Amino acid sequence: MRKLFLMFAIFGIILSALMFSFSNSTETIKATTKTTHKITKSNNTKNNSACNNVKKVQVSTRTQSVFEKRLFELLNNEKNRTYIASIAKKLHNGTLRNSCVYFASEALRKTGVSIPASTATTDDLTLKLQSKGFKKSTDLSNLLPGDICFTTLEIDKVRPAHTYIFMGWEKSGKHDYAYVCDNQVLEYGKLFHLRNINFSTDKTNAISYFMYK
Repeated sequence: MRKLFLMFAIFGIILSALMFSFSNSTETIKATTKTTHKITKSNNTKNNSACNNVKKVQVSTRTQSVFEKRLFELLNNEKNRTYIASIAKKLHNGTLRNSCVYFASEALRKTGVSIPASTATTDDLTLKLQSKGFKKSTDLSNLLPGDICFTTLEIDKVRPAHTYIFMGWEKSGKHDYAYVCDNQVLEYGKLFHLRNINFSTDKTNAISYFMYK
């Protein structure tokens, strides 16, 4: 009888230990469910005719750098674009309208370029990029996927009206339309879309210059 009682006591101790261990593991699982967005490395070419598996892009005087390839691949994925847009929206008081610098800056931060989250204007972003060794160019024949583009000046003639990331020409050898990525989902319906490049329209400005590293 004493042996039977002892066996039940030992069994109770083991069961309590197991329950405690399970409770702790459950708490650990709950604690780790709150994670930030994980950047997806694989390309998502759905509905993006310009988004190809870019390994190495070269034009007459330039070859796509590691940074440009990284930025292109980051924005080549729809989940990444959506996440970056959500951050830009938060930084701009809950709206994506006129948040192009917030969008581009967040994409740059995700690729290792430490642009302050407070950067809010195109002229400020230009200065920040120059301070980090980015070069400025106006030669559209040298545009490569992953370059940061800036349009012509606003009415105040102080700063570019818009910035976007170049993703690829619509037609090779023509500089009129290209696929870009920016905040303008309200205007185009998508974060990744086709827009005019070397000419202006009633609603959108032509490109002024682009920056690369």
